[in-house]
Amino acid sequence: MTHSNLYGPYELKAETIDKKVPKGIVGNFLLGESSSDKNGFSIFSFGSSYSDINVELKKFVGNYKHFQYSFAYSKYDTFYLDCLNHHEFKHASVNDDNYEHPEPPKGCNWFCPVCGFYGHNE
Repeated sequence: MTHSNLYGPYELKAETIDKKVPKGIVGNFLLGESSSDKNGFSIFSFGSSYSDINVELKKFVGNYKHFQYSFAYSKYDTFYLDCLNHHEFKHASVNDDNYEHPEPPKGCNWFCPVCGFYGHNE
């Protein structure tokens, strides 16, 4: 199953990503802002990568202040957690992209574990 630990929060900067996030791993991330007392994290967006979370996170540098991430053991685990994040955080997100249900990777006919959504991939 998905690795349950979230790493971070860290500053969303390319050099920080390279220091903290291994290259070539699949997984999920939360984007937002850490509170000044370090006890909270406001989630503004979330996402995943089926190939390299390090590369994917760098696409958001300059748009958000902080990130947290978790690695997954497989693409299925990445999709599973992406679905859970979608259902839990889509209304709190300021990113309109998070309103559409995540799609599984191409060629994978997986169902959402929360609502049963069936991806459109072939």
